Amino acid sequence: MPVLMLQGTFSYEPPGTLRNFELMATNHQIYVAERVQQVSLHEGRFYASSGPVYWDAELQEVLAIGADVVFTCLPTVNKGQLAAAVGAKDAATGLEAVLSDYLNSAGRINQRLRAAGIRTVGVSYGTVNGCTTEHGMTMAGFDYGFSLGALFDAECDVFMLGHIHKAQQWERAGRVIAYSGSIGRFHYGEEGDKGYLICETSR
Repeated sequence: MPVLMLQGTFSYEPPGTLRNFELMATNHQIYVAERVQQVSLHEGRFYASSGPVYWDAELQEVLAIGADVVFTCLPTVNKGQLAAAVGAKDAATGLEAVLSDYLNSAGRINQRLRAAGIRTVGVSYGTVNGCTTEHGMTMAGFDYGFSLGALFDAECDVFMLGHIHKAQQWERAGRVIAYSGSIGRFHYGEEGDKGYLICETSR
């Protein structure tokens, strides 16, 4: 099947590392999302937006072909680049605001896609304010990347998250945000069952 991979922690996956997987594709494409973007899947092929979201002409094309699904991709944010953009003293608390603005913009596009019967899926790597770690600790503070409100503002049918090793999910009006957790116990003392998550969306 076609596979979309998302850039994760830079210490685990230095930029460019995942591109090797694109070379391994045979019958089905493997697409690596290394930047903030939207990517549609149509007849087994991925088509990326030129910017962070589909601009009007690109969106009209996606709507016209009737894409199977559109992914809103938000890879790991480079805090050095963020610090340069918003100022070093605001980088820690500015991250959530920057991501919230982007997710809200993507949400306006995703609303149009959903109204046209196209599935919308968000994929990201980061920490949700208020989530629970695999060691039972609640993550609460001002320097975490996402609020649940901002993630729901993206208007995705499903928003799939990586980074936290404990499976957990939140639902609102039939839309779901979820960490699948890890498939194994990779840290000492991890709590909870291990496995994977299958999401079904229908239009």
